[in-house]
Amino acid sequence: MNGIIIMMSTEYTEIEDIFPRTTFLILAITLIAADVAILACTLADIGTSMWQFYIMTLIVILVIPFCYFLKVRIVIEDGKLNAGILRMFTVPLDHVIDVKTGDIDILRNYSGWGIKKVRFKTFACPGIDSAVSVKLKGRIVLTVTTNDPEVLSRILMENVEAD
Repeated sequence: MNGIIIMMSTEYTEIEDIFPRTTFLILAITLIAADVAILACTLADIGTSMWQFYIMTLIVILVIPFCYFLKVRIVIEDGKLNAGILRMFTVPLDHVIDVKTGDIDILRNYSGWGIKKVRFKTFACPGIDSAVSVKLKGRIVLTVTTNDPEVLSRILMENVEAD
């Protein structure tokens, strides 16, 4: 469950898992073990009913694939920056005012830009500490974690410098 990075000139795509591999495996094993335990208790007639097993099986069938496919996506194409998890946040590249790179904890402070009444959008993956923070028109600051902050920052700054 490693991230995918695709770079082609000014196009960029990065897809990172929300759940690191170990965390996902613990989640899946725990859900399956709970389902098996409910089935064992039902078959041993210890006070659980088959409907509990059916409900838990449905939960397992829905949650495990959902968590497996839950990813942070960062895509730059056709003059737009798209970032998001379930729903993509899309902004034209000509709305980019400034770009900063660094540690996610430092960038979340948004210090040094001196802007007030700002809406913040943050898309972060556990385990990835490097991030890119983008100041956008409309008093929006978008911060995304990335494995390759230099490349993403360079692509975004090329657009800023072109304006």
